[in-house]
Amino acid sequence: MNFKSIFIITYFALCFYGCSVTGSIKKEDGSSNFFASSKAKKNLLKNDDSVKVGQFDNGLTYYIHDNQYPKDRLELLLVVDAGSVLEDDDQQGLAHFAEHMAFNGTDKYPKQELVDYLESIGMKFGPDLNAYTSFDETVYMLQLPVENDQVVEKGFEILSEWAFNISFDNDEIDKERGVIVEEWRLRRGAEQRIRDKKLPVYFKDSKYAERTPIGKMEVVENFEYDVIKRFYNDWYRPDLMAVVAVGDYNSGKIEGYIKKYFDIDNKPKNPRERVVEKVPSFSDYRVAIGSDPELSMPSVGISYFYDPYDGDFNEEVYKKALIKQMITSMMNMRLSDLAKKENPDFIYSGSYNVGRYIRSKEMYVFYAGVQENKISQGFESLVREVERVIQHGFISQELNRTKSKFSNDLELASNEKDKTESRRFKFKYKDHYLSGKPYLSIDDQLFLFNLHSENITLNDINTVAKEMFLDNNKVLDFDIPDKDNLEILSDEDVVKIYKKVLSETIEPYKEEAVDVEFFSKDVEAGSIITQQVNNTINTRELTLSNGIKVVYKKTDFKNDEILFTAFSPGGHSLVSDDKYFAATEASSIVSYSGLGPFNQAQLDKFLSDKNVKVEPYINELTEGLKGSSNTKDLELMFQMIH
Repeated sequence: MNFKSIFIITYFALCFYGCSVTGSIKKEDGSSNFFASSKAKKNLLKNDDSVKVGQFDNGLTYYIHDNQYPKDRLELLLVVDAGSVLEDDDQQGLAHFAEHMAFNGTDKYPKQELVDYLESIGMKFGPDLNAYTSFDETVYMLQLPVENDQVVEKGFEILSEWAFNISFDNDEIDKERGVIVEEWRLRRGAEQRIRDKKLPVYFKDSKYAERTPIGKMEVVENFEYDVIKRFYNDWYRPDLMAVVAVGDYNSGKIEGYIKKYFDIDNKPKNPRERVVEKVPSFSDYRVAIGSDPELSMPSVGISYFYDPYDGDFNEEVYKKALIKQMITSMMNMRLSDLAKKENPDFIYSGSYNVGRYIRSKEMYVFYAGVQENKISQGFESLVREVERVIQHGFISQELNRTKSKFSNDLELASNEKDKTESRRFKFKYKDHYLSGKPYLSIDDQLFLFNLHSENITLNDINTVAKEMFLDNNKVLDFDIPDKDNLEILSDEDVVKIYKKVLSETIEPYKEEAVDVEFFSKDVEAGSIITQQVNNTINTRELTLSNGIKVVYKKTDFKNDEILFTAFSPGGHSLVSDDKYFAATEASSIVSYSGLGPFNQAQLDKFLSDKNVKVEPYINELTEGLKGSSNTKDLELMFQMIH
């Protein structure tokens, strides 16, 4: 790389008023009371009071949040508390079909007129206009430009048309049958086929096992017209609906539009009961093995199912949820380390809390991608790491690092709260409507974290981890390519492997101490040779004594973010053909090879509580570095560049 010709472009906006929202209050004796605040006397687990929430006599609920970012855009949701699990036997697939029909005509916008109108104001399917149907809910999404009040009002009118006035024209229904079948066909990849095989294991003895949102094609192709209208009339009703509006538009006008189009006398007289379908719990574990000839690689996993918490949300509930998030973060760091070992059992691995995959169960998943000759070995390693946590728990270094990471992430989010995109908020209000999950302001989240994190002990962490992973209701998962040279494990084989690991003596986790500094070089500073200002685009250009040019510009896109890219002419187009693949892969190998005195696992731990990233690249015509940091970690970013 020719560093003499490199350019560095930096965009940044500094948090001049101080980036920390917490602080200490001095007492008369000079000591500090870190958490002194009037808020400390309250239960802080309360919903963000900047969000306006209301409900009409017909039962419809609405949420309004005035958010300035992005400018001149408004995000809308119509949330229907009904999905495929509510279908009758002759309606399997019609919850999803009804969602499709919303775009094929309403009373006010027959056939193609609705889509034509939305496209005429610059909206496109996907980013601006979309919908989805799941087991338990159906959600319609619009993103509107707000420069014209008539366009905004039309958006609310369209939501109300979808809610109450889908026309279900017979000819349009018949046209859409083929569209649904084609969508089903395109989705019938290996992963979807395996998922369909596993659902009866996951949700045995419940309607979820047989009510996939895409449904049965024999129903889709042959249902009578009134069958889909029956589903719509039963479940698309105001007491099962919410309207969410988040964006850069006058909240008073928004509320007026919602009242105009949704505060109407259409409450059903004898509504069907909206029952939450229960999934029976089961003792110990089940085995779910899926195989398919088109599956690209094997994977293994453990899926846990829990009854969701349905009581009052208070600070104790918050604390336990925070502990579970910390457990996930620490578990993923351990699994990531295993994947970086020489000749690892995993190609990749991790864990995550799925949340309410269905309304009546929460789901937590461990997963790992494995080589074809290491399927059993990979599963053993995954089970062993879970058992290591159950038997021995985590260690203090892991907890301290995780607390620091969470605090850093929350402080950064608080610094950027006025630059948080509206789309990040809208689904929080959807979740609150459907499951009661609270939506806290970012400042309250940060305050609560600081209030409770110091009181979270290693014993608290290990007690909750044992409770999570010793629980019944777990499924041992295998996805295996169906190949002649690859044996498909039986349920008995899986049980044997599982019990083998449970019978082992497993050593506690040990973490290698790193005593060296990341950057300890004595760097001799150069000098600035020339400076130029470009008043047209507000940039400053420096030429350094080593020949590097630096161009930097202050922006207000973010409050606490620096982005940089560095490049020089060249790239893999200059190498000989026999070195092409080496050149295209070189930057990836460097990225996974550690930095300075740290190997990759040590570097990941070192950077886990910092907001900084630097990575090399080699393109066809250029090569260089790119990355980002916040103001606090700016010097570290330049150390990594060096």
